[in-house]
Amino acid sequence: NIYIGYDSNHPELFDVSERSIHASIERMRSGGVASEYFNDYKVEVKKLDINAISEYTREYANQSTEFTYSRFLIPYLENYEGFSIFIDDDILFNESILPMFYYLDLDDAVACVQYDFDTYAETKFNGEKNVSYPKKLWSSLMIFNNGHEDCKKLTPEVINTESGKYLHQFEWTDKISEIPEWYVITEGHDTQEEKWRACAIHYTRGGPWIEGMDTSEIEHLNMYERFKNKHQN
Repeated sequence: NIYIGYDSNHPELFDVSERSIHASIERMRSGGVASEYFNDYKVEVKKLDINAISEYTREYANQSTEFTYSRFLIPYLENYEGFSIFIDDDILFNESILPMFYYLDLDDAVACVQYDFDTYAETKFNGEKNVSYPKKLWSSLMIFNNGHEDCKKLTPEVINTESGKYLHQFEWTDKISEIPEWYVITEGHDTQEEKWRACAIHYTRGGPWIEGMDTSEIEHLNMYERFKNKHQN
């Protein structure tokens, strides 16, 4: 299954992200020998909404989104069984998300894109100072091996009390598989020419879903508009 972070400040973004996942998977359906197995597979997309998780009691403290910490509850929510993908709600897919599962080594607890950025925008999409720290954005897209012993460390008590450093810098595990960085275009940092094989775009600087935001310098918004208008049509 696939969890998308949900933030009540811009609920429509969840819908657009979910739409992009289903549309990209549908477009990639195969007509090959094994098509009867893969074409019948129904992807379950879940809304990671803290208001629906009674075990999540962490107080708000200058978090960028409502799902800043709750993402690490996913193994618990899945009873520490199976495999789950988490994505930020501002990641849209143009190609199927499913091949990402192949990058998870079954001996590892989690897989992610292991970014090593040299520069960052000075502010986040919400106007807050954009702080640089090790493994920045690694947790924006994760594949959890929910039954792994390290994932079992991610209990509600830990998620509610441990530091952001412990969670987002993966101090809870050293068993991390690598998803190739070319998989995702980081808007404002990468170009489509550099990452011509990219399957997704991550709008880390924001977009028109942020009320009152000047989006004149945000790139690749045609993809957002396409999936937003797809529903309206």
